[in-house]
Amino acid sequence: MTDLEKEIVQFIQDDLPLTTRPFKELARKIKLSEKEIVILLKYWHDTGLLRRLGVFIQHQKAGFRANGMSVWIIPKDQIVNVGQLMVSFPQVGHCYQRPTYQGWSYNMLL
Repeated sequence: MTDLEKEIVQFIQDDLPLTTRPFKELARKIKLSEKEIVILLKYWHDTGLLRRLGVFIQHQKAGFRANGMSVWIIPKDQIVNVGQLMVSFPQVGHCYQRPTYQGWSYNMLL
């Protein structure tokens, strides 16, 4: 990786700015356009170098007193229906299908 690419990696590993354009600050700092950064991140994702960008909320600071998570094993032919049912509950903040791995067969996270 180039020094510039390493700087981008360091940026995305830290907390991103809370804005609709989180890469604008980085673009200004490293003298690239936002579009160039997004294109590079998409390339990294498409080639498997970057698996995902994740976001989490500090639920206590957001006003929630409790938070829970569960993982499920859902038959592949039922995952869409079960997912739609799960998100119909107002208590479900997120629900998504996950890849399975050897030793981790749970394909749905709530």
